[in-house]
Amino acid sequence: TPYDRMPWAVPRPAPNWTDTGVDRRNYYRLLHVQPDAPDAVIKAAYRALMALHHPDRGGSAATAALLNEAWVVLGHPAARRAYDAKRAARVDAMRARAAAVQAV
Repeated sequence: TPYDRMPWAVPRPAPNWTDTGVDRRNYYRLLHVQPDAPDAVIKAAYRALMALHHPDRGGSAATAALLNEAWVVLGHPAARRAYDAKRAARVDAMRARAAAVQAV
């Protein structure tokens, strides 16, 4: 996995994880960028949001932690590819469940 080469990027359990262990957090939404955004746009969005939400500047520590978590994943190409693959698999599974329900 990409996390073998980046031990500092190992995801931590988040408060909104479900019993199945699936994190439904959307890092692209947290950073207000599109999934096809280039790396430079993601970095600029992260820096701008951290400037607003950094705890040393009066922001929330929890919000800064979420932004850092999003940056750890989206700021590194291998981690981003793995995240995108998981998102795509989750969307495909949701569509398959919806099609099965409609077929009934």
